[in-house]
Amino acid sequence: LQTFFKERTIYKEYVCIVEGKLRTQSGNIEVPLSRSRHNRIKREVSNEGRISSSNFEVLLEGDTYSKLKIELLTGRNHQIRSQMEFLGNPIVNDVLYGAKKVLELNENQICLHSKKIRFQIKDENYEFEPDEDEILGNLLPKNISTQIFKAMLENSASEQGSRMSAMDNATRNAGEMVDKLTIEYNRSRQAAITKELIEIISGAESL
Repeated sequence: LQTFFKERTIYKEYVCIVEGKLRTQSGNIEVPLSRSRHNRIKREVSNEGRISSSNFEVLLEGDTYSKLKIELLTGRNHQIRSQMEFLGNPIVNDVLYGAKKVLELNENQICLHSKKIRFQIKDENYEFEPDEDEILGNLLPKNISTQIFKAMLENSASEQGSRMSAMDNATRNAGEMVDKLTIEYNRSRQAAITKELIEIISGAESL
């Protein structure tokens, strides 16, 4: 399999959800890609890069999003992501490649799924394609439990934050009260000393 991947003899099909609508319902994207000069993690279209080629087909189309089937003809790093950015239809939540952040998704969750791979070994054809309903059935309970756990963590963090804020306010108020009482005590003590001195001086003068 490693040899097949290296020689690009494996059929690879992806499904993704992108922002907006594409200009055509199907076609081929062929652009040269290289490592970005501004971000070493990212790939960008550059005349100095290697050719990347993909076939695409629109499966579903809405007002703000479109679902695509992508067939890779080459296998460059981040090929689909960079090609979609180049077309002006970045993959949903793929912030690295120009998409808007979706609040309900984590930063590393982008709407790109490896749908099918197909290859041949010793005249035997092998094809692997997971069922979307089965995947959704497995992911949905995990997503719900994750959201519940996240809500519990946020609630606990909020409670601890409120306690810390209350303790900080109480400590500050106590400090201000101690400072105020200290000043009052020093004033009273100074007044008593002054009164005693006046009485002593007055007694001495009367003698």
